Amino acid sequence: MTYDAIRQAYKEYGVTGQTGILDVRKFLEKEISPTIGSKIATLPQKTMGVIEDRLRGALFLDRVIKGDTFEQAAKQVIKCNEARNSVLYLDSA
Repeated sequence: MTYDAIRQAYKEYGVTGQTGILDVRKFLEKEISPTIGSKIATLPQKTMGVIEDRLRGALFLDRVIKGDTFEQAAKQVIKCNEARNSVLYLDSA
């Protein structure tokens, strides 16, 4: 298993490149020409996206090392991410 194969699996199975929480404001700003101020306002979310990618990537690798296929590992990552989001939603309510 090579680094390129793992990196491709990250993309193919949706392990990285997504935020844990849907941000409508960010989507709308991307569609309507954003100002520099609004770009700066999205910096915390972009930073959190990088952190979340690292966390999901580590979980994915852990599952692959333990013998899961890429698909099984990705499903586990998604399951854990959904569970975390449910807890965060309940905590904020």
